[in-house]
Amino acid sequence: MKLNQTCNRSTQRLSTVAAAALLAALSAPQAQAFQIDTGNPDLKLSWDNTLKYGTAFRLKKQSDVLLDPNHDDGNRNFNRGLISNRIDLLTEADVQYGNFGARVSGSAWYDSVYNSDTDNTSAFTANALSVPYNQFTDATKKLHGRKGELLDAFVFGKFDLGGSKLTFRAGRHTLLWGESLFLGGNAIAGAQAAIDVSKALSVPNTPFKELGRPTNQLSSQLQFGPDLTIGAYYKFKADQLRLPGAGSYFSDTDFLGAGGERLWGPGFTRAPDIKGKDSGEGGVQARFHVAEFDVGLYAIRYHDFGPQLYIRPIQGQFAWVYPTGSVAYAASASTTIGPVNYAVEASVRRNVAFNSKGGLDFTGTADNSGNPLYAIGKSAHVNFSWLASVGQNWLAKEADFVGEVAWNRRLSVDKNESALDLISNGGNADYMSRDALKTRMVYEPKYRQALDGLDITVPVGFGVGLYGNSSLGGSQRQGVGDMSFGMTGAYLDIWRFSATLTHYFGRAGITKYDQTLKDRDFLSLQVRRTF
Repeated sequence: MKLNQTCNRSTQRLSTVAAAALLAALSAPQAQAFQIDTGNPDLKLSWDNTLKYGTAFRLKKQSDVLLDPNHDDGNRNFNRGLISNRIDLLTEADVQYGNFGARVSGSAWYDSVYNSDTDNTSAFTANALSVPYNQFTDATKKLHGRKGELLDAFVFGKFDLGGSKLTFRAGRHTLLWGESLFLGGNAIAGAQAAIDVSKALSVPNTPFKELGRPTNQLSSQLQFGPDLTIGAYYKFKADQLRLPGAGSYFSDTDFLGAGGERLWGPGFTRAPDIKGKDSGEGGVQARFHVAEFDVGLYAIRYHDFGPQLYIRPIQGQFAWVYPTGSVAYAASASTTIGPVNYAVEASVRRNVAFNSKGGLDFTGTADNSGNPLYAIGKSAHVNFSWLASVGQNWLAKEADFVGEVAWNRRLSVDKNESALDLISNGGNADYMSRDALKTRMVYEPKYRQALDGLDITVPVGFGVGLYGNSSLGGSQRQGVGDMSFGMTGAYLDIWRFSATLTHYFGRAGITKYDQTLKDRDFLSLQVRRTF
């Protein structure tokens, strides 16, 4: 399907009702938050709604190198051309009376592409069991095509305790500590909240703290004057990464994520996931000032948000397993020198699960706590980041330059060392290494009042694995990365729009050390308005 061709699937068009609703909202004369006048200065009510329309297009045809039967559905399902045609609604409501209040937010979306047939013509290699080869599974269709969900739902308050102040939140909310900007999976924040991987892939260079998903927990903070703050939280639910649904555009593993039903080849079917218990997760922090530095100390116990694979040959099944009971200790410091803010965060993790081969569970008794099949040990992590305000140059009068470098090391393997997935082989890029280094950065020139009432920015993003293939997840791979070129705009501070071109680079292949998205460069367009 060419970009200049009309889409020939009628279900890929917005419904008449949805299109009418979008046009009506975008043409409304007011775009400010709806403040409700209660007649009581101590009672505040507000209600915001953001309506967004987005579309995206695939720019390359499928590569034969990437059409392995267990890794090809997300590739074969989309020819060049339209890959998303989506409308989103985000609604947020806040109420506050004195020192106490509540917040509720939710979102809903509809994407006509995921409510139609796919472009897949390979019936023999399709992994779905519940639907024909050229259709999305119900789980994938729901996740990407038509879903509504509750986001925040919590109460909050504050108390004055003499010279100290105590604040709390109870209910569904997101909590992320530390100093990480983009590579939070390597930092203390990566142990606190599951992230939306689909959003991270579809919206390049999204800050890590915008990817965290809310969960049920109680958090509090006690401030002793201006120089010392103590915080703590306890989670009431174990969470998992929101991975791309099997067969969706950014899915590179056909039996992983929502809608992953079968392991092609042996024909194994998916057993229920083994998830962590809804208990045993929490942490404490202390933040204080030392000279010109803001310093933080952290201790956290958590369950892993990413899964390991178990194969059960006797039962003819496979299962995704989420490790439990990891511990992380970290320290951070930040300071500002001239126009640049610098931050560093260092941490160690214990009882952490490493990248492991699929564990063969012949008895069906392996679990995610006392009897695991994956490798477990200790690791070390360092993140260094910067936020710089760049003065006038030949490109623009002002610009932002932000970035981060993340390093990690496998310190020791304390259990199941033989399960490690491809142990280091002299630095060969095909193998897991003890150390890994990655970076991500964004340079963003700004053009205020480019036209009357119009502000424009031109973000250019770049991320790559600089050295090694990490033992702690597939996000740090040597020579594998992406580049993005975008333009964002704000008109009268009411309309927001963006256009972004994303290019993937690195050696094409289907292993966790390859660029599995090498042939999936895409162009995305968005327009939104808050009212």
